[in-house]
Formats: sequence, structure tokens, C-alpha cells
Amino acid sequence: MQYYLVRAVVLVVVVASLCACVCSEDNGLALTPPLTWNSWYALGCDALNEDAVRANADMLAAKVLDGGSASLVDRGYRVMVLDDCWMAYSRDKHGQMQPDPEKFPSGMKSLSSYLNARGIQLGLYTTPGNYTCEKRAASGGHEVEDAEQFIVNWGARYVKYCVCNTTHEWRMRAYNIFSDAVNATGIPTLLECDPFMEDPWTWMGPICNLWAAHNDIDDTFEAWLGALIELEERGVAKFAGPGQWNLPDMLSLGMKRDRSVRRGPSGRVVSPRRVESQSSVEYRSQMIMYAVVASPLVIGTDLRSASSETIDLYGSKEILDISQDSLGVQGRLLNSSTSLAQVWAKPLAKAGTYAVALINGDAAAEARISFTYNGVCAFGYNNVSVACVPSNGTERVVSVRQLVAATSGEAAMVAAGEEVSFVVKPHDTVLLLLENPLFEAESDEGGESGGLLASPWVWVVGGGAVVLVVAAAAAVYAFFIRKR
Repeated sequence: MQYYLVRAVVLVVVVASLCACVCSEDNGLALTPPLTWNSWYALGCDALNEDAVRANADMLAAKVLDGGSASLVDRGYRVMVLDDCWMAYSRDKHGQMQPDPEKFPSGMKSLSSYLNARGIQLGLYTTPGNYTCEKRAASGGHEVEDAEQFIVNWGARYVKYCVCNTTHEWRMRAYNIFSDAVNATGIPTLLECDPFMEDPWTWMGPICNLWAAHNDIDDTFEAWLGALIELEERGVAKFAGPGQWNLPDMLSLGMKRDRSVRRGPSGRVVSPRRVESQSSVEYRSQMIMYAVVASPLVIGTDLRSASSETIDLYGSKEILDISQDSLGVQGRLLNSSTSLAQVWAKPLAKAGTYAVALINGDAAAEARISFTYNGVCAFGYNNVSVACVPSNGTERVVSVRQLVAATSGEAAMVAAGEEVSFVVKPHDTVLLLLENPLFEAESDEGGESGGLLASPWVWVVGGGAVVLVVAAAAAVYAFFIRKR
């Protein structure tokens, strides 16, 4: 078995209420990362039609979770976004946007009603140019009438505004114009903006509820993990929060596809051949990590052919509880980005509580990540609460629970002064929930860590250490890093 050495890092995380500068699109929506379905990876251009969309809606609403008592709609996936190719190649004689009559013969209002009857809202894609990426009619110069058509006439409650066939200068103006047009309808509508421009997180918060923070990501473990690390290194986390979110890319769990086959005019895949790209373990890791980094979760899978394992993963209540936590803080990487064995942590709304992901980036070897707490008294998996006695002699209860049944292990108790280790299989991720009432009871009004450093969480990755401290007092969310 191979273990990875990681340079020692001490990380102090000071958390209280998230009052950082998060100035979001003021429509009261997306207070947690949106949960949606999108047609692009699932159907491409050629296979997009009303029958396919209705069938996927039926699958979203089907009671297939929890032994037949819950659906993906019940879990929160309540928007279906029709990506490029839903519209005709040109506007009608009155200059109005119209759906492709062959793909959607019943019209958008009829489809919207069908979705609404299943607890789902319609979402529509458009672009600020004269043509979409696939050379169909777009919204350039028609922003006001298109917003009215989509939202008021057809009942859409989500618009994806994606850059194509425009200049850089026009894009910067177009997003503001379309955002104003959407808000002018008076109907709260979630707005996704995909500018594919440098650093959208620095300026899109007041305009959009979420934005594409990365270019399209290949359906491989290395590609999506590399993208998350890249975004972490670029400091995007501080721009995310209730009402505004960084979207790395859509998910396509279990979606056997090959992006190297037939492409449309823009070069985008329009008829993917079904070739599996990731293993079930890798897809589970991706779902866990997207939840920890507070990404919107966009189903990019054709649910008609999805396995029960894939449906269960999209609907995992434990993962979605982390994703939809009301604090709305994007999780951060705690140790070196060059390490294959990584620890990511996301503070949750309950004071002193963290979701922690232990991910092994190696494709062949296992990684061991160990845990101690101020001289461990005892430890257990699966929500086994254990009593610890800090140096002041006051008994505290520390709960450490491993989430996601597919990665859970057997219970283990550890004597004082010992440690517990998690063996993480290649490309797998262990998701933990840590609860420590000590940090609720003792805090500094000034927001400094103070005496809390006497009893930190200590993560050891092959000899290095990551120290995580939570103080529920300051009105800021900040990271302070010092090297041991």
C-alpha cells in the first residue's frame, strides 16, 4: 500500500455568519445551489425534442427513491433547461422567437404546462448574438421581447444566457441588458450566465444567479478534479454564496458518451455515441466534490437510460443535504493542491459543523488519511458519538459520521492518544460530517481563534498535518494559513 507525503500545513478557519461581500442578483432565488436538469449532454442537438423532454420529466417525477416514496423532484430538481437547438432557425413573421416546429410541434406553452403538472419549471437557453452556437435564432437586439415571450407567455422560470457569436465588448453590455429585461417582467426568474470570459465571478454577481466558472470539462476524473483545483487556486470561493454560484460544468453521471464524435457548426457534440468515460466510483467522487464546493448540480444525463445506481446518486439525500446547506459557503482545499491525497472542508449552517471530503487522486494506489482530536479518546464511524476530555478536564462530545453508504466503513474505537485512519481507494472520496459542540460553547467575540487552538481538529496525511478550527463568533469567513 502506498501513502502520500503532504507538506505540513496549519489551517485556521474562522466561521460565524456569512456576512462577507456577496452582492447577488436581487430576485430572492437560488439561496442554495440550484438543482436542475439540462438537455445538452443528455440529448445534444439532434435528439432534443418534446417527446424526449417529456420522458425525462416523467423520470424526474417518478417515485423511484427511498423504496418508491420519493422522486428527484422531491429532492429539489425542479427545473428542466432546454439548451441549444430548441428554437427554430429564424424568428416568425412578427419577429418573435419560436420553437423548432419539428422538434416541438405542441409548442412551448404546452410543454411548460406538462412540466408544471409534475412539479417542474421550464428553463430555456438563448444567446446575446444574432445566432446561437448551433446557428439558430438568438436574442441579440430582442432581449425585451424574448424575456417577455419566455417568462410571461411560455412560463419559463429559468433562462440560460450563453455567449456565442458576439464580440467581447457586446457581451459585457448584453448580460446587463438581458438581466434587466428578465427582471422587468416582474416574475422572479433564475438567470444563468455562461460568458466563457476571464474571471466572471468578479463581476457577474449583481447580474446573474450562477455562471459558468470554467470551460466545458471532459468527462474524466482528472479533468473535473483539475478544474476544481484550478478554481480553488484562482480564489473563486469568496464570490459564491446565497443567490450567486460558481458552476464548473454540468454533471453527466453514468452517461456513457464520447465527445469526439459528430459535432454541429460550432464544433459542439450534437449526437454523442454512448461510451462510458468514468467508473461508478469516479462519478460518486464527482457528485460528492461538487456538493462540497457548493456547485449548482445540473443533471446532464438522459434519465430514460440511466441506471438505478445513477438515479440514486443524483438523489442521495446525504450528499444533497451538504449541497443545499443554508450557510451557502463554498468548500475549500485544506492541504497542497499538488497532493494526490486531499482534504476539502465546507462549513455548515449548524455552528461547529463541517462536511469534509477525503479524496484520493491516484488511479492505482490507496491513500491513508488519519484523524485525531487533541489526544483521541475514542472514535467511531456512522454517527457514533464519542466523549473526549480536553486539557481543562471538561467532557465534550465529538460526533464523527461517515456519509454515503457506498463509502462507509465498519465502526472503530481508538484509545486515547491514538489515531483513526481512513483508507481511500483509488479515485474514491470519503465524505464525513464533523460536529463539535466545544466550538459552539467557546468562542471569542473578536473573531480570533484564541484558546480554541488548544483543541483543534487534526488531519494527518502521510506525515503532514492540517489543523481545522471553527469559531462561531466573527461575522466573516476567512482563511488564515501558517506553515508548521
